[in-house]
Amino acid sequence: TATGFVSPSAQTGDLGAVRMECNPGYYCPAGSTHGSLFPCPAGTYSTKNFLTDAGECTICPAGYYCLFGSSAPTGPCPPGHFCEAGTKSKNQNPCAAGTYQPHFLQINASACITCEKGNFCEEGVAQPVPCPFGTYWNDTIGNEAKSECQECPAGQFCGAGTVDPSDCPQGFYSKEGWSSCEICWEGYYCIDEGTSFLQMLDQFCVDGKICEEGTIDPDAVFECERGFVCPDGIEVPIACPPGTIQPDKGKNILRNTTGGSDC
Repeated sequence: TATGFVSPSAQTGDLGAVRMECNPGYYCPAGSTHGSLFPCPAGTYSTKNFLTDAGECTICPAGYYCLFGSSAPTGPCPPGHFCEAGTKSKNQNPCAAGTYQPHFLQINASACITCEKGNFCEEGVAQPVPCPFGTYWNDTIGNEAKSECQECPAGQFCGAGTVDPSDCPQGFYSKEGWSSCEICWEGYYCIDEGTSFLQMLDQFCVDGKICEEGTIDPDAVFECERGFVCPDGIEVPIACPPGTIQPDKGKNILRNTTGGSDC
């Protein structure tokens, strides 16, 4: 039997060996019964029809991958990966977590790019993914996972893809992990940029002052009117009880522990 050709025993006899071509993408040792019995291994291919050994299959070129039994490179290396010579599948060599790779046909790990600030890059991604709302990432080391994005601090806010958190403006506050700030409560003031929720709760209006929603400076607000008292942190003035008077502005004691009152 001629090597590289199939010689079915049923077709031998007076006519001699029947020469049958080996299929491209396969090799046919002596005695092979058909042309598609022995595929070229993954990572190789063959366009020829007379191979007799796996070692004769052609190594898959860099930038491509070759599945077993291929008569040509199976496909270009996809984004998020690289394909050295002899690559067996498109997902064989993903770019490491913390990097990304946006192009086809890349041949080695040097094509993988460090994930930019404000993003995370899991293994084998083609593009960076922004850190979610309420988180940020400002390290030069590529972020490897969404769970590594840092929680936005209280008093600041973080949109999607934030590199550095921004302070809440005056008159606003925020809690940890917020993507936006909320207006300061009635009865309280937020005089500083970057006010947190707990800081706001410590800054309630006193001395008969009325702080409306979003108050910045407690010294620039309205004093409690005559006939009313405004206890510390109150949102709405309280009228003095019937039978009492209160002739002055800015009073804040309705009744204290000793029974005293401004009314």
